[in-house]
Amino acid sequence: MIKNLFSERSLNSISAIFWGLVLFTLPITSFRHYPAIFGNTLRQPLAFIPLGFFFIAIIFSIWRRKKVELPPQTTQLVLFLIAVAIATIIGILYSPTIVRNTQYLSRGIRAWVSFGIGLGFFVAAIFAARSELGLKKMLNWLYAGFILSFIWGIVQLLAYNTSFVGLPFVNSIRELYTFPAVIYNRIYGFAFEPSWFADQITILYLPWLLASVLTGYKLGFNKWITWLFILGSGILLIFSFSRHGILGAVVATPIVVLVTGRKQVKIAWNWFWDAVKSKKGNLKSWLLRFAVVALILIIFVGSAYFLNRSDYFSTLWQVSLDEGLVQYVIKNNAGPRLAYLDAGLGIFDRYPITGVGLGGAGLYMFEEFPDWSLSGLPEMDRFLSPDSNLIPNIKNLYVRLLAETGLVGFWFYIAFYFSILASIWKLIRSKLVFPRFVGTAGLFIWITIAMRNFTQDSLTFPVMWVSLGLVVGFAHRYNSGLLDLEGESFE
Repeated sequence: MIKNLFSERSLNSISAIFWGLVLFTLPITSFRHYPAIFGNTLRQPLAFIPLGFFFIAIIFSIWRRKKVELPPQTTQLVLFLIAVAIATIIGILYSPTIVRNTQYLSRGIRAWVSFGIGLGFFVAAIFAARSELGLKKMLNWLYAGFILSFIWGIVQLLAYNTSFVGLPFVNSIRELYTFPAVIYNRIYGFAFEPSWFADQITILYLPWLLASVLTGYKLGFNKWITWLFILGSGILLIFSFSRHGILGAVVATPIVVLVTGRKQVKIAWNWFWDAVKSKKGNLKSWLLRFAVVALILIIFVGSAYFLNRSDYFSTLWQVSLDEGLVQYVIKNNAGPRLAYLDAGLGIFDRYPITGVGLGGAGLYMFEEFPDWSLSGLPEMDRFLSPDSNLIPNIKNLYVRLLAETGLVGFWFYIAFYFSILASIWKLIRSKLVFPRFVGTAGLFIWITIAMRNFTQDSLTFPVMWVSLGLVVGFAHRYNSGLLDLEGESFE
């Protein structure tokens, strides 16, 4: 019996179950019931638990096969890690001033542990995405989590805008799995905050749905359910009121459609316009076309209406630039982020080649904050208060890498990220439907992550690493000829 348990077939089945649980639990970003040894960080994904069991099964599987297949991105990633390690050693030698009882060594270790968790999700996703059948089963787990997130998001929406659901009920359920937080009147699903929920929609769920429509690849549910999920994703995204999430979707969607979906757009256009020109068709077909146009208008007008009702969003077009860019940013509640960005660039200006070491920027930022940020901004006041124990973050991954790893680490990361785009492009150019499906989703993922990292600086972020790993893992096996796909041709 034990021998059968460690057979290749059993290990594959066990690893598939645990990986499915990873995808299913990804929406819970801040699980409050971890032991104290994990620290007090807010990023404590529930998915980390099944991930550990998944790695145990994978290690046994690798031991049986006696070989490991690694994608070409491994080279760029290893070079990036070496650059980060060198920057960290140099950061220790700099011996920065201890800030709020925190020295660099502890910050560096914590940053490496966080980065290691993110890489763990990336490597696991690469091993998991081995075939069309395996990836399709993964998506079923993924959308099971999405359905629960969608239902929970609707409950939150009702609680904030109606009397059907009480806020105490929502808060009591929330505190069962995550930490108490300020109510935003913005839906957040199972994530700790709305912007993280928006990341899940634009990076984890929406890309595969849109790719299904653009390539004609059928997911594990009917086509009308796919459209329903796309509409549901849009509703959730709008009511998260996440600026970077909405902007990422708005930018990525037309680019992906133009690059990969021209055939489907042409079919849809001909379906609609040919009937209009010929003035033929029965009442049912005309009503259907009218309903499509009406739905599109309702989506655009409704989105504009609800976004305009939000002070957090409406200030983007209501505030004037007459007082200068800095005041415009401050009045749009982004003054602290601009201050962090300014401070990060100041650190980079002082240490352009080596940076100050992974995790070290926060110890230098207090010296670099611009004068205009030192008073009048509540968030900055909390950081600058003598009684505070908070250490700031740059909130921009690219500037963080410049400040902490210098130009060398930054360019190795850029090389790694664009090598992923090269693999995605090969999938998009495939004549088979499924590779194009993965490539189309990958392009959407790649664009939204690239944009998201202008406003976030976490190297943990499981959603990012899982999504990239799934695409990279499948692309490696397909582009290397390790998969013998016999599927429907796209052309």
